[in-house]
Amino acid sequence: MALTIIISKSSVSKQMEGLFNVTLNLLCKDMLGTPSVLTTVIDQNFSVRFRPGIDSIPDKKTELQNTMQKYINNYKIEQQYFNHPQLDTVVANIQANLIG
Repeated sequence: MALTIIISKSSVSKQMEGLFNVTLNLLCKDMLGTPSVLTTVIDQNFSVRFRPGIDSIPDKKTELQNTMQKYINNYKIEQQYFNHPQLDTVVANIQANLIG
C-alpha cells in the first residue's frame, strides 16, 4: 500500500528568548473504498523545540522524521487488521445472527 505523502511547513513560533517551536504538517492520502478514491488518512501537525546555536537542524529533522514515520507505520498496521478476511467474517456472522 503506497501512500501519497505531503509534508509542509506549518509554523515557527518564538516561545521565549532563544527558543522556537517549529511545526510541520504531515498529510497522507490512501486509495480507499469501492471504487477506490484518494482519501486523507493522516493530517497531523508535528512540532519540535529548536534552540539556535544549541540544537542542530539535522538532529531536529531526524526527530521529526522518526515521529512521522511512526504515525505512518501505525496506520499501515491498522489497515492490515482492518482489511483482514477474518474481520470480514466476524462482521458477516454478527450481521447474520442479529435479530431485529
